[in-house]
Amino acid sequence: MRDRSRYLRFMGAALGGVISTVALGHGQVRTDADEARHIDFPDTGKYLTLVVDLHTHSVFSDGHVWPNVRVAEALLDGLDALAITEHLEYQPHQVFIPHPDRNVAFDEAVQGAVGTDLIVVAGSEITREAPDGHMNAVFITDANALWPVGGRSGPELAAFASEWTLQEAVAAANAQRGFVFWNHPWGSPRTPHLRTELTEVQRALIEQGQLHGIEIVNGASYNEEAHRIAVDHNLTYIGTSDVHNLIDWDYDVAGNGHRPVTLVLATERSADAIKEALFARRTVVWFDNLLIGRDEPLQALLHAGLVVESAIRDENDATIEVTLRNNTDATLQLRHLSTASQSLHRHADLVEVAPQSQTNLKVKPAVMPDELTMEFEILNALTTPNTHPAVTLRRAIKVVPHPTSYTYTGEPQFTIAFPPGTDVGPPTMSGEVFVGDTPDGVKFAASVADIADGLSLGKVSDFIISVGFAAGSGSDYEVTENRPITLADGTPAYRSEIAWTYAPAALNFNTQVVAAFKDGKVVWVIAHDQERRTHISELVESLRFD
Repeated sequence: MRDRSRYLRFMGAALGGVISTVALGHGQVRTDADEARHIDFPDTGKYLTLVVDLHTHSVFSDGHVWPNVRVAEALLDGLDALAITEHLEYQPHQVFIPHPDRNVAFDEAVQGAVGTDLIVVAGSEITREAPDGHMNAVFITDANALWPVGGRSGPELAAFASEWTLQEAVAAANAQRGFVFWNHPWGSPRTPHLRTELTEVQRALIEQGQLHGIEIVNGASYNEEAHRIAVDHNLTYIGTSDVHNLIDWDYDVAGNGHRPVTLVLATERSADAIKEALFARRTVVWFDNLLIGRDEPLQALLHAGLVVESAIRDENDATIEVTLRNNTDATLQLRHLSTASQSLHRHADLVEVAPQSQTNLKVKPAVMPDELTMEFEILNALTTPNTHPAVTLRRAIKVVPHPTSYTYTGEPQFTIAFPPGTDVGPPTMSGEVFVGDTPDGVKFAASVADIADGLSLGKVSDFIISVGFAAGSGSDYEVTENRPITLADGTPAYRSEIAWTYAPAALNFNTQVVAAFKDGKVVWVIAHDQERRTHISELVESLRFD
């Protein structure tokens, strides 16, 4: 017991202190909360999305950690359920940790999970060389029945091992109403590089209804042939970590890596609901940045994960401002498909939305609809090998009045008004906070700057010429008006007019400016016009401080 406690203290240190245990190895696990590390996918309209890893190992077969470390890792990753599936037959550590009871890893994990909401699933790995392969049996009640060696040892055990077949072990799991899936079918020591194919053994088990799923992802590998077998033989898609070392070591969690998991669409958060969903094939595998699932569960997850958060149209605009939100932990890679009826403005057809975030698009429809419909191919998702699903998203379009004013929310806060139908846009020059273009072609802007030493309101027009026009192509500047005024809110200001020539086109302009000091800043509204229209004065004199 003392040696085991020393081992646990060592493993806790190896994890950088994120896992701590009570004095005894049997003690329940404590973990530091780190929700940012949790694997997080949204529930669908009909099901809870549970995060499950059904293939892991501990020191009770060929793994390198105690079962409660597996529990701690699962809690850190935000898993809903975990199975520690020890090899029944392959026991390289048995000399050091003898355990005739093949249920002991499960018992230790259950003890470690006391006080948490982690669902610990009983399971074992049935281990045979190719062509039989390895199979996991989960939701079993007694692992010893899958390897009934009793008190056999030495030659007697060797004789039993040669006689006890994979089929008998799988039958024993099915007798306990377990769920059986084929592990990493593309690789074993005897067939490390061959294409994955069904043998008569697996084919017979499928026909008998005793083989229910297949790993299409195991560890660092996705296998296209295994995926095809799952499609052709109606097997449940399974993805697992098959972790033997620390999760942090094998999956570079510190570098934003994550274990492969099976996302189970369950009716409730319980072991029975997970088992029912597995038999019903309601799973999606998350591997690296790839989501793999049958069409129905994958569509349900994608429609919960990718939503049009808003679709807004300015009443005077022919485009729609769209906000897409990604509610998943995957970076969603999209290809816009609705090009016949609409196109994206200033954006190519490939769109990427980061995990748990949003992105904004501008859509140009051929005919303005009442409801926005957008179709995307999800490039980092698969239903069958090399087949990417498409999702159709809809959102009612909110029509908003065209803005007739602008409010600056920095310091100092101010508002300016402008004619209906004015086109507003982002700043184009240093110091500007807002630019606009009226329907009759008057260009205007609002700017904020620190008050320069010695600057008075009466000299703002000269200041604007020196800092605002000097770098341009103007000439023949003349301040034709420069007088004090009082804004409607009572703030003292100066109103100026500047006549000048735009040299490249030999165009004469009349520029009107209203400037004021507020909170150590100089604020001015400037409008350029060729025709001296009267509403220009109303525009620049609309400056109000909040």
